[in-house]
Amino acid sequence: MSVLTTEIKKKLEQEVLALGGFRHQAKEGLRRPDLGLINQAFPGGLFPVGAVHEFLPENKEQMVASQGFLSAVLPALMGPDGLACWITAKRELYPPGLARFGLAADKLIFLELPRAVDRLWALEEMLRSTLVSAVVAETDAISFVQSRRFQLAVEASGGTGFLLRSPSATRSVLSTIASWKISAIKSRMPDGLPGVGFPGWRVEILKARNGRAGVWELFWEGNGFACKELTESGAIHRLKKII
Repeated sequence: MSVLTTEIKKKLEQEVLALGGFRHQAKEGLRRPDLGLINQAFPGGLFPVGAVHEFLPENKEQMVASQGFLSAVLPALMGPDGLACWITAKRELYPPGLARFGLAADKLIFLELPRAVDRLWALEEMLRSTLVSAVVAETDAISFVQSRRFQLAVEASGGTGFLLRSPSATRSVLSTIASWKISAIKSRMPDGLPGVGFPGWRVEILKARNGRAGVWELFWEGNGFACKELTESGAIHRLKKII
């Protein structure tokens, strides 16, 4: 295949992905999380930014695990000077605890809104903001049309949205780039030492637009992730620092 043919093929692939809502180009200054093997589930091996992701916990424990996972992912999206917004129905997060993942509380805008309609309104407004790199919102019922508006909002602003969908709410199909399910797993100490080790999660991508589903184990090691895909050939894959 000639160089010209390769370039044409690459350009066509990018145009097809863009039509499907997947854009490789991030707004200036925006970084991507480096999740190692997990990134290979997405087109081009790149974590999707300028897009909306949904998390589908089945119970309270998985909701808490999703919150912890996102706390480790957000700093890479924010960079040293960025801001993020966390929208919740009631005050359950402990901001000082987020520092373990490198997420400074003074870089987060917390919105406590008991009414679902207010959370959805705030979510759309924050997704439209070019001053916020990422928005996490705990949501109840949400429609496809609403999710499409959210996607159009982040495509314009360049930010990234994360919908934490309530386990008790009715779930319809949404216009999201990927669907995740996060579960907590036993922590891991280096070299088998005793004590409380690195926090870990079982990360499942249930669907990814133009990508593939998969299951991984992911551990936060203080300044980056270690990842293992749950296949027969999977091995621990150490990642570079992302913050």
